[in-house]
Amino acid sequence: MKFLAKLAVVVLILGGILFAAGHAMGGSVYSAWYNGALHPFREAFSIGWSSWQNERGDIVNDAKDAARDALDDARDALDDARDAVGHHPESEHTGSMQNGETAFTDNRTKNLAFSLGRGEYTIVRGQDDQFSISGTGLDALTNWVDGDTWNIFYEDRQSKQEDRKVTITLPQDFRPEQVELNIGAASAALCALGADEIEVNVGAGSLTADALDAEELELTVGAGSADVKLGGGWSDYRYDVTSGMGSVTANGITLTEGIAGEVAAGSGARHLNLACGMGSINLTTQA
Repeated sequence: MKFLAKLAVVVLILGGILFAAGHAMGGSVYSAWYNGALHPFREAFSIGWSSWQNERGDIVNDAKDAARDALDDARDALDDARDAVGHHPESEHTGSMQNGETAFTDNRTKNLAFSLGRGEYTIVRGQDDQFSISGTGLDALTNWVDGDTWNIFYEDRQSKQEDRKVTITLPQDFRPEQVELNIGAASAALCALGADEIEVNVGAGSLTADALDAEELELTVGAGSADVKLGGGWSDYRYDVTSGMGSVTANGITLTEGIAGEVAAGSGARHLNLACGMGSINLTTQA
């Protein structure tokens, strides 16, 4: 028995010496069979590792592309609003239109286009038929009426106020046709609002919205967050959702999350078009 054990040890040592010598002379360990031939172990390992690396690279690249697309959409919307500054046609309305506190009445205003940056904004309904702006740090905000659209635009380089808190008041019974809301590095709280079309772009800021009710709602979030209540029930909607590395949930159910998610479903009359880069979108419905 001892002799067999000694013999086994000798064989193992001899095998190790021969393996080392063969490897040093350029030999290979053949341990993988594919494509009708026996292949060296290191070649098979290299192929498998390269395949995983390629797949992993594709997944990461898809996630980065989706995140960039969402951020680009938000930047494009902000750029469009920035291009409009400097073109303030004369508007016919009753009230004041200075860049400070503003209050006016205009029955022809049908649309809203707001681009808000750095500060806290609250959009509420008033008790009368006036549009108004009040609060602190208003030197950075320009507002004007262009045709049937009330515009509010934030211009960073004009501002000397760090602690900006602004209240934007809409008439009590006002229902716009179209709403465009762009939020940069700001936080905004939006009252219940109905419209034919609502477009919201959130960059690195945050949005909370109460009962948005629209036939067409487009919501894009870059690195920020949006917590939005919707009018009606979830069965009233059909939706298209894309995400990079962020997440989109509805009534506590995850629609997309993680890397490069995409989903389209629902059969309702109202349409949701949602895009989320690295941030989050949380939707809840009234029913």
